[in-house]
Amino acid sequence: VHSFPTRRSSDLLEPILTIFSQGIQIDMIKTKEIFRILFLFVHGYASMLANNTISFDEKSIANDLELVLDGAICMKQEGAK
Repeated sequence: VHSFPTRRSSDLLEPILTIFSQGIQIDMIKTKEIFRILFLFVHGYASMLANNTISFDEKSIANDLELVLDGAICMKQEGAK
């Protein structure tokens, strides 16, 4: 059993994660943790949209994603686990 993300997907994501890490000036380990948080959040939204649990509202979703990303970055910059 592979941990999240799988080795293969992690290898494919490495260039993107490297650019992201440099942009937010956080080490790769914390960058991968931030990506995992964002990945799970986005897929939660996708699941709720696919199941018609929520209505599509681009502005609200974009705002929520920005809040989650900003919060995750702040937590990792401050050393939170």
